[in-house]
Amino acid sequence: MKVPTKFAAQSLRLFAAALVTGALTLANPGAGHAAVGPVGHLPIGIGITPDGGTLYVANAEQTTVSVVNTSTLQPAHAPIDIQALSPFEVAISPDGSRAYVTASAGSEVVVIDTSTNTKLTQYSTHGSYPSGIAVTSDGQYLFITNSEFNSPSGTLVILRASDGVKVGGPITVGYVPERVALTPDGAFAYVTNTLDDTVSVVNTATRAVVGSPIAVGDGPYGIAVARDGSKVYVSNSNANTLSVISTVTNKVVGSPIVVGNGPVDMSLSPNGSQLFVANSKSNTVSVVRVADNKVVGGPIPVGKAPYDIAVSPNGATGYVTNSGDNTVQSFTAPPNYLPQTAANGCVTAPSGSRLSANRSTRLAKANCRTAQTKKKVGVRIRANNRGTQRGDVVTRMPTLRCKTSAGRLSKPHKLSYGYWCSKAQGSLVVTQVSKNQRIRVTWSAPGTSVYSPYVKTRTYTT
Repeated sequence: MKVPTKFAAQSLRLFAAALVTGALTLANPGAGHAAVGPVGHLPIGIGITPDGGTLYVANAEQTTVSVVNTSTLQPAHAPIDIQALSPFEVAISPDGSRAYVTASAGSEVVVIDTSTNTKLTQYSTHGSYPSGIAVTSDGQYLFITNSEFNSPSGTLVILRASDGVKVGGPITVGYVPERVALTPDGAFAYVTNTLDDTVSVVNTATRAVVGSPIAVGDGPYGIAVARDGSKVYVSNSNANTLSVISTVTNKVVGSPIVVGNGPVDMSLSPNGSQLFVANSKSNTVSVVRVADNKVVGGPIPVGKAPYDIAVSPNGATGYVTNSGDNTVQSFTAPPNYLPQTAANGCVTAPSGSRLSANRSTRLAKANCRTAQTKKKVGVRIRANNRGTQRGDVVTRMPTLRCKTSAGRLSKPHKLSYGYWCSKAQGSLVVTQVSKNQRIRVTWSAPGTSVYSPYVKTRTYTT
């Protein structure tokens, strides 16, 4: 059900405030909490530095940003007064030197120097009620959504990160745009239009909207692009589901993924294998396995009205803002179902695999005996190759046993986890899939195209 137009001005943004005042009643958070630390009033956005040591939390009912030590979840510095109303969303520059915070009621984005934890400057967002923000992978540009509550359409604005200069004019998108996410190559921006129930796609080079808005579920809010750029996840806050959009066709694929109540912001694990979803009305975090879009395990209980999520660089810990009780909380991420690499370079059994303990131990020892010191890269096809299709990009993982010559693929070793050898640059793309799910891949690197023999992976299960 859509929010009536009369109250559209701050529909979802005031949801957390309603929780604080008791206007909404939620179930009590369950057991199993990890560390919890205090922050300011109505914490919404959260960002984590690339070294994983510090969190920046936007306190929407104040003019402050909390600085939190991830080890203790206690303040690492006094709250930063950004002197702007309603700090809302946080983005960290790729080098970790800057934190960018949208000030929703101030129509600006504030720049924080993370080395001194002081406000450097602020940039106009050239629109009203800015909300979402994304930084390009090179750190040069900021993409910001302006909700423009008094208009039937909002805007997406591109600013130069170094000085806030606007790049081109505002790009008109849908009604109350909330979040924006960029594809890994930075070629496209995807924007959730909360009151239109759509997602807009913007070509970042031409700064033009591509095609018609994509219809998704009721109340689209959070958005995340898969690490390989193949699909986009959208949280439908009023439908308790996620929609999945193919970036090839810009159409919704598959059935909606059912998560908790009131899903809002989301975050991918660094390796891209899992998506963490904050369920604001059920006080939980759902975990979605990206490989097959399945919810794994039970919901993780957290605090009251969880809103935004950050994940540690090693993928082991998640951090969530609990907007209903003014805290930030850590939780342990579940097994990521990908092989683990020990400090000595040996690859062990995949976390969460169904291999027996004895067999896992034997395989790990064998892999350690044959592991080479020279760093190379191996690959994994989908579990047992089921569902693998032409054009799939193979996930690059640490190799077990490799023999390479002049940058070409050697004859692959048939291994329990389905690995074979490759260079450390470029990518492997599935080119053929036989009836019995044997796969042929093409090695794609600058100026080369080398084929591997057919190889069938076995036993790797998730």
